[in-house]
Amino acid sequence: MLGTAMLGTFRRARRVRRSGFAWRSSLLPLILLAVPALARDDGQWSSQPPEIRQWFGSVMQPNNRASCCGEADAFDVRLDGEEQNGDIRAIILNGRGIYPDGTLVLVPHTKLQAKYGNPLDKVILFIGAKGEPICLIPKVGT
Repeated sequence: MLGTAMLGTFRRARRVRRSGFAWRSSLLPLILLAVPALARDDGQWSSQPPEIRQWFGSVMQPNNRASCCGEADAFDVRLDGEEQNGDIRAIILNGRGIYPDGTLVLVPHTKLQAKYGNPLDKVILFIGAKGEPICLIPKVGT
């Protein structure tokens, strides 16, 4: 009788250890996803004054108050004035080898961010690591 009781205790303890292992091992992919992606920085803004580079880092997303990803994910775009499926059509002017020049990106209106102004004389589109539009910064006066 004592042996059976001990065996049941052992099985329960083993089950707890296994579930603890499964729980920890399932956390690993989440932790890896939470680590920020490496920024793509090919020096495209290095010739800009410090206040411009600081502006890039300060711009926040319009819908969740997170950073627009900083200067490394920013691309010069042209807006053609048309919409497609209710989204703004932005055409990449210089994809810097990451995207082909002339690539069309559909940007939801919720990604339009005019609050921070724009010290540059061009429209800037911040694109995330998976190719999704993060923020669209219009030229001042547009």
